[in-house]
Amino acid sequence: VFGEKPELKPYEFEDGKYDKVILACPVWASKCAAPMNTFLAEHGDALRELGGENIGILLCQSGNGAQKVAAKYKETLNTKRFAGELVLIDPARKPNLRLQNDAAVDAFCRQCLL
Repeated sequence: VFGEKPELKPYEFEDGKYDKVILACPVWASKCAAPMNTFLAEHGDALRELGGENIGILLCQSGNGAQKVAAKYKETLNTKRFAGELVLIDPARKPNLRLQNDAAVDAFCRQCLL
């Protein structure tokens, strides 16, 4: 919520190695989760070079705010659009949305892989 950038556990991501990237995180109080702030700070230059048309974003929220997070990603990565954008509404607590979510995930994957 405060824009913190916590230290991340070791992970593997080599800048310049990927043709397409999907960024996924939960939305907390209309903000991206703090670990994503760290990831974007560490790899933002490479992601901007890759270009928004090669980046998909997947956000999961219980309430709302995902659109604000998507707009912030666009600003941070200096792009007007992404290959795909998907927002899931608390899929663990709303199993009645499963078929709708499955269809949305399939469409998102197709968009991101084009």
